[in-house]
Amino acid sequence: MDIEGLGARTVEILYDKGFVRSINGLYEFDFNNLRYVEGFGGTEGKKIESIKQALQESLNTPFRNVLVSIGIPEFGKKAVDLVCDAGFDSMDKLLEVADKNDIESLSAIKGIGPKTAETIIDGLKSETVRKLIEDLRSAGLHMEDEKEEGPVLEQIFQGQSWCVTGSFEHFNPRTKAMEEIKRRGGTEVSGVSRKTTCLLAGSGAGSKLDKAREFGVRIVSEDEFLQMIGSADGTSGNEKTEDQPGLF
Repeated sequence: MDIEGLGARTVEILYDKGFVRSINGLYEFDFNNLRYVEGFGGTEGKKIESIKQALQESLNTPFRNVLVSIGIPEFGKKAVDLVCDAGFDSMDKLLEVADKNDIESLSAIKGIGPKTAETIIDGLKSETVRKLIEDLRSAGLHMEDEKEEGPVLEQIFQGQSWCVTGSFEHFNPRTKAMEEIKRRGGTEVSGVSRKTTCLLAGSGAGSKLDKAREFGVRIVSEDEFLQMIGSADGTSGNEKTEDQPGLF
């Protein structure tokens, strides 16, 4: 997790002496035991205190960095960003996906294919990884992505997966529509499947619209969407509000 003050040489010593064998072990080990180990400052323990302070500060490590540090294959920074941006922005959400073996939901994220999704889920199912996660949780590390500052909106789309397609009058580019969905608790999928909750369809919607009809997925028009988010925010859905900066 790139802990400042905890260099490669220190980690090597901790490992070679059997003091620490994993990331979570750093938060469990009593570093006072190093006072008489060569190179750690003797009885004054200045280096030890520096390490302890660095570990304390590391508890503020962003959730995405924590997720990368767990070491699941195929789940590096790029994949973590894609998954979190799609709405799977907490450890509990990811563990729930793993428990359900919901490869489809992850593979529907643009940039995450079925093979990568399966690898991520297999990693999250691992007993070793589960123990590591719970140890890091107990240590006090962040288990949820930090939300952007701004007004708290009613989470009307919580638990729902949305796909957006076509062109819109009020959302240009259409990613702005997806931002509104995520701000209200929804998750993003790049393709339509039987598990998709809603398809927000603008003009020129093509094959995704056909699939939504085939699978019985709810199709939402731009006007209907504006009414949905407007009613939840206490507006008519056709006027700009402070809760919707730059929406129109």
